[in-house]
Amino acid sequence: MKKAFALMLSVFFVLALLAGCAGSGNVQTNNSGTAAQETTTQPENTAGSGGASEPEPTENSPYHLAAGKYETDANGIPLALYEYESPLTTGEDVLTFWTTTFSPQYIPEEGFDYMPNVIGERERTGVNMEYIIVGSEMRFENLAVLLASDDLPDVLSQALIFIGMSPNQAVSEGFLVNLYDYREYMPNYMYYANNLDANTKATIESEAGTIYAFYALFDKCYTTMGYMVREDWLNKFDLTHDDIVTIDDVHEMLTLFKTQIDGCQWPMEIISSVDVVNFFSCFDTQTQVDSTALPTGYIVDGQVVLPHSGPNDLKFVDTLSQWFSEGLIDPNWPSYLYTAYFAGNVAGGVTGFTFMQPSEVDGFEGMSPDPDTQWAPVKSTLLTKDQTLHFAYGATNLGYGHSCIASRCSNIPLAISWCDWRYSPTGSFFSSYGEEGVTWEYGENGVPTMTDYAVRNPDGITYASLSMFYMVNFLAEHGMEIYDRKYAFNGGERFLAMHGYWDEIANDNAYKWPSGIHFTDDQNAELARYGGDLVTFISENFLAFLDGSKALDEWDTYVAALYDMGWEEVRQIKQEAYDAFIAQNIS
Repeated sequence: MKKAFALMLSVFFVLALLAGCAGSGNVQTNNSGTAAQETTTQPENTAGSGGASEPEPTENSPYHLAAGKYETDANGIPLALYEYESPLTTGEDVLTFWTTTFSPQYIPEEGFDYMPNVIGERERTGVNMEYIIVGSEMRFENLAVLLASDDLPDVLSQALIFIGMSPNQAVSEGFLVNLYDYREYMPNYMYYANNLDANTKATIESEAGTIYAFYALFDKCYTTMGYMVREDWLNKFDLTHDDIVTIDDVHEMLTLFKTQIDGCQWPMEIISSVDVVNFFSCFDTQTQVDSTALPTGYIVDGQVVLPHSGPNDLKFVDTLSQWFSEGLIDPNWPSYLYTAYFAGNVAGGVTGFTFMQPSEVDGFEGMSPDPDTQWAPVKSTLLTKDQTLHFAYGATNLGYGHSCIASRCSNIPLAISWCDWRYSPTGSFFSSYGEEGVTWEYGENGVPTMTDYAVRNPDGITYASLSMFYMVNFLAEHGMEIYDRKYAFNGGERFLAMHGYWDEIANDNAYKWPSGIHFTDDQNAELARYGGDLVTFISENFLAFLDGSKALDEWDTYVAALYDMGWEEVRQIKQEAYDAFIAQNIS
């Protein structure tokens, strides 16, 4: 039971971000060994300053921050990564970090602050960071209380998700810092923002002169997750994962699992947002449903198209409702937020087709009562074998986690420097691997290798879950993750290869929404005015069509109601933003 419960906490929940790839560069260091005087300049008249007190430069300053200690180009962009002098501070500042963990049962009795990686980070940075751990299901409610009481912690992970307002509003109303105003204190983050792919740059600096968050980044560009199938089950029918190409192939496979595999009650799993990996992008529409925000939209021949309302969406709905009627998809899907909610089905053979990260496969296979269990990747499905997709879940340097700084933070430069340390060469390695001797050790070839304690944990916690507990939880927090660490164990190369398999599809990205599109304040206000009711209406109705709880003959009535609520007005706002982007960037 203990192992099964641990497996239930093997979680992931990432956003579909399409991007190209790029590499990193050189390293600048400060090897003076002395406590250099800090120049902690207060930005003038910025929303990010918030009136917070900051370290005053003195002759014997305890702060060893980066400002003024590294080379930049003519635009102020760091020329290389920066290696911090350790510690960042010898002062007595105490900062607070609002975050979460997906394995709360493993928190020591003394508290999360006594985890070996937390202790190690404190020793290396000198920053007295107190962790405020809030259960993932309570974060919306908890942050609302903190906002109402004007008691935001100094650093907040995933604040942009839980704060209940747009990032622009959160900064303009004085809740969060515009990190760009303090960019001299984050050379590593600024370096990566300007040296990875264009999508990473557009996400980090979503508007010129504005940075809302420290995003989790990957040092390599991978398609981070996709659908997996029980290969050992396919082999029973003389099939392999390579044979599952078209949507008809998927349907036939699920039917075989349902009718021929003992214990396979629900062959396929989806979650409440339906399709987080664009597996069904063959319908030429966006098949992920966001219950918290308006859909992004996509571009067809220069025109913005909104999903969940057109003929392609109806075809998608018709297909899935048929599968639901045949018992091929778990009917409990509306209550699932991520794989932890149905991990018991995955491990126990109740399902044979679900999405996951390759780093989770080893844990699921190890927990299965069937010793022959083997999971293998399946590419995004096609309507016909010669179809070219127009968007798909693709390789990215961007993770899901992020952290923001509260405007009321008592020491903004120090908080920002603490965040930036996780992107430095030393900080990135420690954040990714954890404490030597606990989660990793040097192998015979001198290469860092994960310990048996990490990969085959005696308490039954899977390696994927342990990696978000004994190292930085990149699913929720910030930092540069050394991605190959996930596979730094004997046999890990099999799982690493799965990332590349998902990329082997014909995809021209013709419908992709440009990541550099920004909305004006007026446009954001208009979108917010329509957004609340529309998002709720889609969640209550479009999703009901998918599983057949709402009859398809009500589709036209549903679409008409969308337009009565401002659907076309939303599309026009997005069209204006797209046209402005094209006029500015395409000659």
